[in-house]
Amino acid sequence: MPDKTKKIDWLTDLMAAVPGMLVSGHPSFSETIGYSAEEVPVIRYLRDFKSNFYFILTIHSDPKKWDKFSQELDSNHAFMGIIKTLSSVLKSNISVVFCSNNPDDDSFFLSLDLLSFQKVNSKELQTCFGSINPVLINDPGTGKEVNKTLNDSFHVWTRLYLSRYLTVSDLDAINIEKPHIFEVKKIKDPAVDWRPYLDEYANYSSLKVIYSILNIPFSVIAYNEKPSAVALHWLDSIERDQISGRFVLCRPRDIINTPLGTPYISKNRRQK
Repeated sequence: MPDKTKKIDWLTDLMAAVPGMLVSGHPSFSETIGYSAEEVPVIRYLRDFKSNFYFILTIHSDPKKWDKFSQELDSNHAFMGIIKTLSSVLKSNISVVFCSNNPDDDSFFLSLDLLSFQKVNSKELQTCFGSINPVLINDPGTGKEVNKTLNDSFHVWTRLYLSRYLTVSDLDAINIEKPHIFEVKKIKDPAVDWRPYLDEYANYSSLKVIYSILNIPFSVIAYNEKPSAVALHWLDSIERDQISGRFVLCRPRDIINTPLGTPYISKNRRQK
């Protein structure tokens, strides 16, 4: 079964080479924090109904390594340095959750403060997040059937044990030297024709709130499977019935400094 948390292709390879860029699911991120490419780090956020944000670094790995990781935490200066910088950029504490790379293994390795880790099962992990804020576990479960083919134990856990009123998503990429968040979309249409979908209103609006609260700009990158120019989007207004924005085609290496041009209004919805 493929690991859904890994994100490796021509664009993420190029993005990962940009100084200060952390690309969720990319081996370079794991190496940056002092681990091997076998570990898969992903930055995630929870947003509650009051627009409070909670940031989590999940790391998919072999549970046999967890005790060793915990013992070496103080000496892993790369890990501690990245967490400190990321916390400063996001103006928030970062919880760390190691997840088993076996989706059938009901075990997690959690640290809420980076002082110590504890091994917990799904129900115990729910209790720990409830201790941060009870709203996180109020009325848990999405009410939707969980896709059993999804090889991401933390994602499955959030759908079963966190509040159905939360927005839960990944930060695809964030530059911590020149703060900027990127949502990355691999598309089938030509990049010049793609427009954001209203189906992703919750995620786009959350990123817009992060921008307004933390003053961290965010952009959406639409790209094709084969290397080519990408479409860089800035979403100016995000409503439930339409998204207004601007876009420009550019080279991947120019995604941070390119000015945005052509305006549009999108009312796209995915066909059921």
